[in-house]
Amino acid sequence: MELKAFGPFCYYGEVNLVEESKRWHDNATALIKSSNLVTLLKQFGEVSLTGSYVYNLMLDSDIDFFVSNENPTRKLADDMAAELIHDGYWNSIMFCDWPTNVPKGPYFCVKRDFRGHRWKIDIMMVTPGQLAELLPSREIYSHYSDVQKEQILEMKVARRKGLLPRDTETALIYDAVLKNNVQGIDNLKQYLKKQNKTRNPAIS
Repeated sequence: MELKAFGPFCYYGEVNLVEESKRWHDNATALIKSSNLVTLLKQFGEVSLTGSYVYNLMLDSDIDFFVSNENPTRKLADDMAAELIHDGYWNSIMFCDWPTNVPKGPYFCVKRDFRGHRWKIDIMMVTPGQLAELLPSREIYSHYSDVQKEQILEMKVARRKGLLPRDTETALIYDAVLKNNVQGIDNLKQYLKKQNKTRNPAIS
């Protein structure tokens, strides 16, 4: 079986992407348990997993958390940073609180090598109101047919290979397949062009 490397991730020729996705999900579950991260984060608010882990559409070492608190202040973020550092589990801890953060609010990115891969965990601090707006809009991402799941995974691999723009938002792929019934890489490229023109009308 031929090993194909794309950036920090590896994919195998003729691999069953559904099985590969399950392996990533199983490793993510093991990391979450090993790190005891959920227990640590619960000190600072209600913890919700989101992203491809929840949707069972993983193909890389990336996990996303929301931490919901009525008042996600910089002081609360300072306390969380101290706990993450003192915990000693993570090899890298990054913090930012830009006005342009999406969703708006303090953000952490923690990293650790685990089972042969460098894992990145995004922790987004939000209010309950923000969470109430964000989660329902993502509900559809958990409901798909086997064919749609394979389509999404193939599109993610195509992005990693450079067959799609590397900055293509994952949510756009999900929306294309699950809301607009887009099938195939060529049709996805056309869909993305239309979305880009909608967002930037001046583009010809």
